[in-house]
Parts: sequence; structure tokens; C-alpha cells
Amino acid sequence: MAEEQAPASTSNVDGDDYAWVADEPRNTISKFSLNGGEGMFRTIQRSPANDWKLCIPNTSRRICSKFQWGSFPMYQIAFEQMGYRLPFSDFEVAVFRYLHLTPSQLHPNSLAFIRAFEMTAAYLGFMPTIPLFFHAFHLQRSKPKGDAANKFGWVSLKQSTKLFEMFLESVRGFKDSYFFVKPLNSISWQSVIYRGPAKDATGAPLVGPDGRQVLEDYSRFPLSWRRNHYMKPASDFVYSTEELSVEELSNYEQMKAFVDSFPRKYYEDEEGNPIVDDAGFPLTKKAFIDTKRLLACKSEAEMEALFRNVDRRSKAPKV
Repeated sequence: MAEEQAPASTSNVDGDDYAWVADEPRNTISKFSLNGGEGMFRTIQRSPANDWKLCIPNTSRRICSKFQWGSFPMYQIAFEQMGYRLPFSDFEVAVFRYLHLTPSQLHPNSLAFIRAFEMTAAYLGFMPTIPLFFHAFHLQRSKPKGDAANKFGWVSLKQSTKLFEMFLESVRGFKDSYFFVKPLNSISWQSVIYRGPAKDATGAPLVGPDGRQVLEDYSRFPLSWRRNHYMKPASDFVYSTEELSVEELSNYEQMKAFVDSFPRKYYEDEEGNPIVDDAGFPLTKKAFIDTKRLLACKSEAEMEALFRNVDRRSKAPKV
């Protein structure tokens, strides 16, 4: 059974070193550290806000490094190609917090699934929840090079029943395209950090000499790579059918029925001609939500048009 987790981070002090991180993320320098930011995608927040600063890490920093408290690293692909914008939505924050992962610990295709699921739920008129999402998606952890038993890499989401196409079948070039983002004011700061009661080693609230409760900063989701996610079996994060509410089960069935209603797609050759079988009938395949096209939508109207016209995207055979 998936259980509620403790706060993502109790302070900005963490004694972990990063020997546990797989070689590739631990050793890959950001290309922006080497080229002065050339080619960096700078749209990271919703217009016209100016609440965040995009920063180039120095050459000693890695995607798994700890940055200034309140700041966190991001792969460029999340903003440039997947439409992520700061501040994160409540659902996005909830997913990162539940997994006890900072966003860059998730494989880009999995970041795409989070947004695609949230957008599809909005179109269908229901609220995405953690139990529903982690019933629809299970975890798959990468097996890194080197000492695989003691090192950990990116975490991926795997669909229980396929509803979404992969954003990209092979995601290339993302590993050295990263930077870190920094909150500039109280608005952005409070979207990442909140004040809560400090606790001692037993979990009891701390009280100061004046008798008042001691407060400290907590992050709403992990701001740097964390090892404790990997200490739990991947199955612990999954919600079974029995753990879903009646409403969540109904919403999941609604999403599956929605995808099942899509017209089948035709297989085509490189020139766009339909591929036929020995009897001359066109070969078809089941259609799923086109994650890449969905995340390219820049407005609710575009998203609605995409879903309304899904039958037009299933190309008819040429005769």
C-alpha cells in the first residue's frame, strides 16, 4: 500500500554525498557551464510573471548537486519541449513530493506523462489525484553502469494500461542540457518553501526558551537528488484497485473509455502511403493520446481542439 510520506526536506542541511548517484548524472557537466549559456531556453515561468531566475551552474556542479536553498536543478527539455512552467501546479508538486524525488530525478518521458495525465483529466472534467495517477502508472528504475547494486539513476513511469504515447521513443541530448532555477521574491519562494513546526529526533515539536513553538523552513518537494526514494521497493508507491475511491475508479474508467473511442490509425510507409496486408486491406493499430502533440498545446482552447479533432488525425488510406 502506498503511504503518506514525511515532509520532503526538513532543512537545507544534508550530509549526503553523491557516491550513490549513477555515473552518468554524477559526471555530466552542463553544456551551459561550458558555453556561457548559449542555446539556453529562457521561458521558465508563466507570462507576465518575473518571479524566477534561470542560473548557469559552475563547472563543479552537476544535475545531482545541492544548490542554494530554495533553488533546484532542471533539465531544459522540461521547459522547452514539455511546456512546464513555474510555479509547478499543485498536482505536479504532489507527484514529486509523493515520490520523494526532485524533478530532474525523473526521466523526461515520465515528466511528460505527468503533464499529459493532468491535462487529459482537466479535459475530461475530473481532478487528478495521487492514488489515481499511481494506479495508472507504476515505477521503473534505471540500471546504471558501474556498481548497479549501490548506484541509482533516473526513475521512469510505466503505464499499467497504455493510454498515452511516449513523448519520445528515444530521448537524446537532455543529459547535459540543465541549469538551476532560483526564486526571486516571496511569491516564488512560497511556492517552494513553507514554514512549519521544527521537530526533534522523535518527531516531537520543538519549543523555544520562551515557550513558543520553534519554526523552520520545509521544501514542498525535494530540491536536490535524494537517495531515500530508492530505499523503498517500487511497488510501495503503487495504488491497487482496492485502494481507489469509487470516484477515482470511475474517472480511470472514463479515461480508458475515452482512449478506446479513438479511431484506429493506419500504418504508413515513409512516403505516407498506407501499408496493406496480403489481402490488400490497410493495416491499422490502436490509437492512444499523442503526448507530444498534447504538450505542444499552448492554451486550453488548443488542447480542446486537439482532442475534438482526434478522429481527423487518424489518417484515412489513400486510394
